[in-house]
Amino acid sequence: MKRTNRIKGLIAAIILFAIMPLSIIPSSATPALPPTFLNGRDYYDAQVSNESEIIIENQSITFDIKDFPPLQNYEKSKDYKGSVTTEYTLFNPTDSEVTVKVAHPINSIPSYYYSENDSEPTKHSIFINGERIETELRYYVNVSNEYEIDLLSIISDEYINNEFCGPNMSVTKYVFKQSGVNQQNAYAGFDIDKEKYFGSCFYIKEPETNSFSPFSSTKRVTMSAGENGSTVEVYVLGKEPDQMPEWKFYSKFTGAKDSVIEGKMELVSKETSTFLEFVSERYNESFGISEIDYFNIFATIAGSLIKNGTVFTSNFGYKNGFKYSRERCFIYDITIPPKERVINTIKAPIYPSLDTGYEPHVYEYTYLLHQANAELFDGQINVRINTPYYMLQGEGFEKTDYGYSLTINPMDSISENTTVIHGGIFFSICESEAPEEVEQKDSGNWAILLIPIMIILLPFILIKNVVTFISNGINSLIQKIKE
Repeated sequence: MKRTNRIKGLIAAIILFAIMPLSIIPSSATPALPPTFLNGRDYYDAQVSNESEIIIENQSITFDIKDFPPLQNYEKSKDYKGSVTTEYTLFNPTDSEVTVKVAHPINSIPSYYYSENDSEPTKHSIFINGERIETELRYYVNVSNEYEIDLLSIISDEYINNEFCGPNMSVTKYVFKQSGVNQQNAYAGFDIDKEKYFGSCFYIKEPETNSFSPFSSTKRVTMSAGENGSTVEVYVLGKEPDQMPEWKFYSKFTGAKDSVIEGKMELVSKETSTFLEFVSERYNESFGISEIDYFNIFATIAGSLIKNGTVFTSNFGYKNGFKYSRERCFIYDITIPPKERVINTIKAPIYPSLDTGYEPHVYEYTYLLHQANAELFDGQINVRINTPYYMLQGEGFEKTDYGYSLTINPMDSISENTTVIHGGIFFSICESEAPEEVEQKDSGNWAILLIPIMIILLPFILIKNVVTFISNGINSLIQKIKE
């Protein structure tokens, strides 16, 4: 047998074993195409207090869309001018002066849009009868995750004080000292019975913790054990426990029964404070948020956890002033003399969603009306869109020389006892009247498509080489026997 044949046979066998794992293609082998729809930010209507007899006679909404927000371009984002201006005509039908409170929500900036910093509130302008007013920026948190929330009731100049959380709620601090742990990479932890500790919420300042529910009625908390002699601070917000959970040490972070090891956590101190004291010690002016808003956000989150029976949390977010969970709005007062009218104007940037699956891109705009305002209306909502672009979707809009227009009633009666409140204004526009759908391509897919072809063809090639190898070997052996 020639040396080249032996080499070919050996290479064939190696390749055969090498590609065998490729015969099963995982479902993730073909990468997903990148998303074409990028979420913008819905615009929220101002909220007018309904505690007085004030009437909203009319509301006009004007969109000025002469350009589109740039995609992740810091320099171009400075020049973006897309905006919406809303005018509310407020009438005081009484014989007395009325002061009405108004909240204007400010939404966050979409991820596709680069802003210089967190100064977008400066792009919001508020006017009373044409004169710009200074307004107070307030912060809150929406734990319900509902878009229709009453800002004027949850943002307060008083401390939140309800059955779940308040300034005098108890906060108990326990300090434990570790000893007797002789194993490297050990874990410490305890189990919290959700029924036994209902009304309490445990929090561990340091170190980083893991938590999960091995049983539906139990929350297990584990963390990396420290050096013997180190301490751990455990805080309990709300109801003070009659007895703390039992500490255990483990060789695995899951705290499984078969991983329990030697170790001890000894209680070395315990002290109780109020929730107000606990929060005040952690407040810092550098957060850029008032102390009252900081407290009320903290109280809203803590109260929600206790109300829902959440017995452990690893992070309240208080260390950075709730930077990643807080939301913002302007709150201001409008005083209206008897039998007089006031025009409240709000101008703000607007950030549409966009679909890059079309060329040119398609931009979708959403303006959500505050449904409670509908009860105050004695007029209509007039919508005007100033734009040179084409509207692709927009129910009820009419084409005009400046763009598009729409007139709606905030509330319509559909039967004697049934009314419907309009939820908002929705439309999409584009530079082209008929944008073309972009074919989605992935340059990496062609290589993956070759795999099944190789799987089909290579075995035949390899079998041929193996048969040839064996045949040549037999012939060589027979030839030697004959010799």
